[in-house]
Amino acid sequence: MKKVMYIHGAFSAFKVDSPKVVALSKRFEVCGINYDMEKPYKENVRILIDFATKECVDFIVGTSLGGLYAAEVSLSMGIAGILINPSVEPYDTLPRYIGEHTNFVTGDKISFTKELAESFPKNIRLHSHHLTFLGMKDELIDAEKTKQIVLKNNCEYVADENADHRWELFDFNEKIENFISNKQRTYRTNRNDSVENTMK
Repeated sequence: MKKVMYIHGAFSAFKVDSPKVVALSKRFEVCGINYDMEKPYKENVRILIDFATKECVDFIVGTSLGGLYAAEVSLSMGIAGILINPSVEPYDTLPRYIGEHTNFVTGDKISFTKELAESFPKNIRLHSHHLTFLGMKDELIDAEKTKQIVLKNNCEYVADENADHRWELFDFNEKIENFISNKQRTYRTNRNDSVENTMK
């Protein structure tokens, strides 16, 4: 059974009984860790990479702001990333959330400052090893704009015309598994070709 690290959205926390984690758990072993909205972007990326490395995960899934983190962590580790309604232009969109918040899951108070918002990159970094799921009725992130960014980076995507930002009924295990298997085969083939060419 493949192991996946699930990265939650902003002002939230990892929950074993969240709808997406439950759905993923039908076919994968799921683990997760909470990132801290009061820490700068790069510090959270480091913490997430350390956790994913320790857990020996096979791929990463992230939702919303977690999709941004999933893209970066998977890219840094050279493994597949599954992005669900990802934040694609955080430097521009996050400033609207500057202020005081309450964590949706834990109830903890969070102070999200201008300095923290400015610690995020201007754009998401995408790669062919990223599969993006777009809820076209997303009320928080412009799905059409995300779609254009994904296409520009030659990434695969799945669009659901009826899904919103939360996408409570998300269940695409077979699609995810096929994507990961195809990418692993491509990686092995390219690696073997490189070794053979080097030996010639």
